[in-house]
Amino acid sequence: MKAGMLMICLMIASWTSQAAGIYRCFDEMGHVTFSQSRCSTDAKAVDVQTREPTAAELQAAQERNEAANRFVDERVSERQAARLAAEQRKLEDAITLRAELYAREAQDRSAAQERSRRAEQNSRRMAEQESTRRAEQKHKRKVENTLHRETALQNAGVMGRDVRYDRAAEACRRTPGANCQ
Repeated sequence: MKAGMLMICLMIASWTSQAAGIYRCFDEMGHVTFSQSRCSTDAKAVDVQTREPTAAELQAAQERNEAANRFVDERVSERQAARLAAEQRKLEDAITLRAELYAREAQDRSAAQERSRRAEQNSRRMAEQESTRRAEQKHKRKVENTLHRETALQNAGVMGRDVRYDRAAEACRRTPGANCQ
């Protein structure tokens, strides 16, 4: 509104300096225009009566100008406060969103770690099961081999006797002059 005060002062100053050079013209459509130069041949000079404003008028104009400036300053301050509040809300929203994002990322990492831990447990359990299965197969083969030997010994008629003892005794009997007891 400071520009308004300047405009009032310029208007007052221009009234006195331009009073003699104002013309009234009509265009082709019949509209009236005012100009500082003759716009057509039928332009008529307009007698503008000017006077110096009184001190009271100047004071009233200045007060109106100051009130308008205060009003504009208040509105600018209100708009700036509203804009700052909106920016603050945006920042708070961004912080909230970022916090939610970090929380989701932490949950995802935690879930991934849990899946990894479970996979590792499953892997260990499967390795233990495989080891147990192999041990059982080895034991089964050992039992089968033992059963097979026992069956072979039964078929040979030596079941129930100590085979090592029988072999030693047989070797002793074959040796001439050996004392076998």
